[in-house]
Amino acid sequence: MNNIFLISIFIIISIFTSCRKQENIPSNNITIEYDNRDQFVGIYKVYDTTGVYLYNFEIEKKVGPNGNECPWDGVCDSLLITNFANNFDVAILHQKYFEGNYLDIGVQHPILDYLGNRWHLSRLGGADIDNFNQLNNDTLLLYFQMSNIAFYLEDSVPYYDCICEQTAIKQ
Repeated sequence: MNNIFLISIFIIISIFTSCRKQENIPSNNITIEYDNRDQFVGIYKVYDTTGVYLYNFEIEKKVGPNGNECPWDGVCDSLLITNFANNFDVAILHQKYFEGNYLDIGVQHPILDYLGNRWHLSRLGGADIDNFNQLNNDTLLLYFQMSNIAFYLEDSVPYYDCICEQTAIKQ
């Protein structure tokens, strides 16, 4: 009888201790912020459409004064492409919270090359370019226009106009 009494007490205690309310443990509210620009950062080797090596360029995050990441006035996130088209350093707007893998070259007019000559550089649009200027794995298919038509006489350089198609591969 003593054994039954002890077993009953043990069962009752087990029921009460197993059914108590669970305490909420406060979290540290740590959120990991993903910067979409990180996928583009790196050094790329660039080839023409036939596979001939052309040049290297580098993409990095642009950091401005006071931690604001912006090459222009104001606060914005951007990417800096060093040696784009083997002629320019180009800062492009790319907010860190942007979704997707699209690299928007935008319109740069005029843009100065390393020799101080002026150019027009822009992305190309249209339904036929859905796969261009997008990073897929480590490959970036570039599609852009580069022209000095508005400046070549004043800059005393040969005329150049290119609807350029290039393949950049991250190293």
